[in-house]
Amino acid sequence: MKNKHCAAFFYFLIGNICILVAGQCQVTLKQKFGQVQGNGLTSVTQSGNLYCSFLGIPYALPPIGKLRFEPPQPMDLSTTSNFWYFTRQSPICIQNPIFTDLTNGQEDCLYLNVYTKSTKPEKLKPVIVVIIGTWFHSGSPYDNGVNRPDYLVDEDVVVVTFNYRLGILGFLYHEDAGIAGNNGLRDQQEVFKWVQKNIVAFGGDPKRVTLMGWSAGSASISYHLQAPSSCGLFHGAIMSSGTNLNPWAYQRNTKQCIRALCKTLNIPCNRGGFKNILKQIPANIFATEGFNYNTTISWFGELFPCFVPTSEENDATWGRAIVRDEQPRLIAQPLLSDVPLIIGHMVAEQWEYYNVSMDTLTEKWNYSYPNTRTHIISPIRQYLISGTKELANPSKQILVHASITHGVKQFADYHSIKATSKTYFYRFSHKNSSNDIGSFHGDGLQYIFVQNNPNNLWTYEDYNVRDRIIRYITNFAKFGDPTPILDSLITTPWHPYYDNGLRMEISHDSKMVEDIKEDAYYRWEAISQCLEFNICRKFFKLKSEWY
Repeated sequence: MKNKHCAAFFYFLIGNICILVAGQCQVTLKQKFGQVQGNGLTSVTQSGNLYCSFLGIPYALPPIGKLRFEPPQPMDLSTTSNFWYFTRQSPICIQNPIFTDLTNGQEDCLYLNVYTKSTKPEKLKPVIVVIIGTWFHSGSPYDNGVNRPDYLVDEDVVVVTFNYRLGILGFLYHEDAGIAGNNGLRDQQEVFKWVQKNIVAFGGDPKRVTLMGWSAGSASISYHLQAPSSCGLFHGAIMSSGTNLNPWAYQRNTKQCIRALCKTLNIPCNRGGFKNILKQIPANIFATEGFNYNTTISWFGELFPCFVPTSEENDATWGRAIVRDEQPRLIAQPLLSDVPLIIGHMVAEQWEYYNVSMDTLTEKWNYSYPNTRTHIISPIRQYLISGTKELANPSKQILVHASITHGVKQFADYHSIKATSKTYFYRFSHKNSSNDIGSFHGDGLQYIFVQNNPNNLWTYEDYNVRDRIIRYITNFAKFGDPTPILDSLITTPWHPYYDNGLRMEISHDSKMVEDIKEDAYYRWEAISQCLEFNICRKFFKLKSEWY
């Protein structure tokens, strides 16, 4: 009988806790034309902590019909209803993942999600806004476990995730047709504005907002650091494996992409009404394999999507690429958001891709970006082909640097020189049971978000690395410093990075090491100067010396 009473009391207690938390998963949002009430879901972290998930919150009007290819228009929730249920995942933005026959998502997709322990904490919590990756071409806040930010929430931060327009719908640019590019970046910025206006209702501190992204999400952050209209909307940044210096993150040849678009859709490019014609085309056409495959730029045999951020002739806000002179040395535009930065990359990045793509530089090789001059392309091609006989060959090292690492290191140097705020640089080199090389592009996400298909072979060291990474991130969001206090978990202080300085080597025994730029880095530096700026002296001088 005593046990029955104990059991009854236990269930009574748990039931009351759930009711209490469910009551806390409510928000009141002040809108222009009135207040609205919103209900979220009660969720439980892996460690057993209760928290609230507010899903599918509209942050802008649906970008459909007349609003297709237009900048985002803020959404006033009170004009639709005074009460909302934020309890279902939103549709993802229409996309074609990596040139497959899958068409996913819909055009009405500008929604965000908020995850928080409590909407009424004793003290406002720091906020992490997560920007998804994948080439500005696919991805969603429900991929890679991003919909399970348990580890971050456990450490008392508020997490915001969101969709933004992808591919042609987010990044088509045609000045003559009145189509302003970079609407995907403008969508992101609209989320930042929404956070400033509304995050207090979810227990978040609008004065402590950190942007965190990987791949295209990381490259997006580099644009926001340089965008005048993003100033003051965030206070720290965490960038992983991507910057606007990477070749896939900045489109130099928009005219070629427009020609490919018109040919693929069989529509006129030069007549009036181009914009209206595109607005009439069913959105799912833009997510077919054929459309996406035929609107690409070839870069050393690797196809990169055409529709990514680019310069706008009459708008200095977006897409002004950082350039380098022949030293090489950065002559970048000003860093307009001077905030603390963590930036780094995986040890292997796209190495796996190049190991299996042995024909990248051979007979199937094609090149259209950013230079098609035969007298420049031919010797570079022949030089790279000559080094593809061995698995661990220098040419593949160069191509890995070219795709990811070179741009990351360049941006770290740039920020450490331009910013008065601190730069923290890292390389993630931990090896888990999934491979014996080291982490590839995107592998770090499994240490930040709960995976939908968890790896059951994790070791004690894997969990220790995960806990340390989460502490780095949440410390940075709280204090602007990843290691403000040392303890049994964080035993090594993370010193700020300066040009050619120290980096944190994140592994089972994380430590500060000198960041020495590899030989392949300087090889690619010479090649890229030749490709992008027709400054080829170093390439032709060193070509005979490297082999």
